Amino acid sequence: MPNPLATPTPTRTVFAGPLSAQYEKGELRYVRFGGREVLRRIYVAVRDRNWETIPIQVKESVFESTESTFYVELEARHELDGIVFEWRGSLRGDAGGSIRVEMNGEPKTSFLRNRIGLCVLHPMETCSGRPCEIEHTDGRRESSQFPELVSPHQPFLDLRALSYEVAPGVQAEVRFTGDEFETEDQRNWSDYTFKTYSTRLGLPIPVPVKPGDRVEQSVELKLTGTAAPHRHSVRPAEPPVEIALHDETAPFPKVGTVFADGLSAVGAHTRVDVDFADPDWPIRLQAAAAWQLPLEIACLSDRPQNDLPLLKEELTKLNPAVVRFLLFPASRPFTDPAAVAEAKRIFARDAGHEVSIAAGSRGAFADLNRNRTIVANADEVVWPVDPYVHADDYRTVIENLQGQMDPPRTARVFSGGRPLVISAVVVPDIAARAGWVAVSLKQLAQQGVSSITYDLSGVALPELTRFLGTEIVRSTSSDPLRVDALTVKTKEKTTAFVANFSGEPVGEIRIGGQALKLAPFEMKTAIL
Repeated sequence: MPNPLATPTPTRTVFAGPLSAQYEKGELRYVRFGGREVLRRIYVAVRDRNWETIPIQVKESVFESTESTFYVELEARHELDGIVFEWRGSLRGDAGGSIRVEMNGEPKTSFLRNRIGLCVLHPMETCSGRPCEIEHTDGRRESSQFPELVSPHQPFLDLRALSYEVAPGVQAEVRFTGDEFETEDQRNWSDYTFKTYSTRLGLPIPVPVKPGDRVEQSVELKLTGTAAPHRHSVRPAEPPVEIALHDETAPFPKVGTVFADGLSAVGAHTRVDVDFADPDWPIRLQAAAAWQLPLEIACLSDRPQNDLPLLKEELTKLNPAVVRFLLFPASRPFTDPAAVAEAKRIFARDAGHEVSIAAGSRGAFADLNRNRTIVANADEVVWPVDPYVHADDYRTVIENLQGQMDPPRTARVFSGGRPLVISAVVVPDIAARAGWVAVSLKQLAQQGVSSITYDLSGVALPELTRFLGTEIVRSTSSDPLRVDALTVKTKEKTTAFVANFSGEPVGEIRIGGQALKLAPFEMKTAIL
C-alpha cells in the first residue's frame, strides 16, 4: 500500500493584504511577506502521554478567498487508539495584513495528554540570531534575541506576544490567548524552526482530560510599520533555482548503515545495536560481523562493568574490525561518564588497534545539549537525527534537512575538538528519498561531521559511498525546500547530485554554469 505521507499534500494559496500563505487541512504554512517568510506554520497539536501526535481529520464548512482576504470555518477530529479530541475553528486573513486563528474544542474520551492546543513555528532564516520583543502575561515587555546556536532550554517563557522584524521597517507581532505560551528551539530535534506552544513544560505531565473539559485558544499575527505594502507581493510561481558553489570544501565523511537482515553490505561500516537485556544479542552481533565491514557497536546497558566484559569475549571469538563503541544506558537517553571510563579499561588499546569510545545521546541532540559534560572523557561525540520527531508529513521532513546543520555547529562549542559522529539518521519513507540522503550528507559534512550512519529501513543507500576520501564542495540553494544538491570534488571532476523535492517539475536549475530540468522528486547527476 503506498505511503500517503510520501508526497506533499496539496495546498491552497490564500492572502491577507501583503501576506500570502498556504492553507492545508486546518492549518497555515509558509506565511510570507513578499519573499520573506514570517511564520512557517500555525496548527493545532494533540499529543498523548508519550508525546505521540494524534492524527487529524478536517472538514471545512466555509472556505472563502479573494486577492486580499480569506476566511475558513472548519470542524476537526483527532483520533487514535481510543483518544478522541474534537474542535471547531476559524482562520481569517484581512486586507490590512493580519491573520487570526481560533480553536474551541473538547475531549470526547478520557485520556492523558501532554499537550493540546495551537502551535506556531518561527522560521530560522528570519529569526535566528535576530532581536525580538516579548510581552509577558502580566503585561511586562522585554527586549530579547532569538539564539543563533541551538539553545538547550526554552529561550522565551511566559509569553503573551512575540514581535520581530521581517523586513526593514516592518514588524510582525504574534499574540496568543487561552493559555501560557513559551518558545523552544526545535533544532534540538533537527527541525529548522523555533516553536511557540502551550502548556509550559514546567508543569506536571501527563494531565488527565475528560469529556466536558474545554480548550479555547487563539493566535493573531499583525504587521506593523510604514513600509508594509497595501497588497500582497508573492514570488513568481516557478522562479529559477540557483545553486551557488563556494570555495570552501569539507572531507567526505565516513558513511555507514545500520545492520538489518536481508540488506547487502554497503558503506564504510555497519552499526549493530547490542542490547544486553536481549539474550539473543550475540546472535545479532555475529550476523552483523558476517557483513565483513568494520563495526560501529552501540551498547545499551545499565551495568557496563558486567556487560562489557561479555561483549569483549564475543568480539574475541569473532575478531571483527571495530571502529567505535557508542555507550548508552538503558534507563536514560544519554551516556553515563562512568561507562566511558569502564569501556576504556575493558577495551584497552592494544598495539596497533585503536577503538574509539563515543559519548552522547541516543534520543535527540537535546539530551546531549542539556548534558554537555558527559563527553569530557570520550574520544568522539555522538547523537542521532530523526526527522519524524514532531511531525511525519512530507513537507516537514524536507524542511528538517536544514535543521541538521546547527547541532554540529553547536556541538563544536563544547566538544573540545573531538570528532562529531551522527548515528543513526532515520531516513524518511518519501518519494524523494535518494535526494534526501544526499542533501542530509551535504548538510552534516559541511559542518564538519566525520562519520554518519544511516538507518535505511530495508532500502538501499544511494550510490554515494564511492566518494569516500574525496571532498564536498560547500553549496547553497536559493530555494532549498524545492531543490538542493550535494556536490563532490575528485581529482578528475566535480559531480553534483541535484534533487527536486517538489511534486512539480522544475524547469530551470542553475548550478556551476549549467542549466538543468528535473521531474517531480527526481535526483539527477551532473558533471560540472
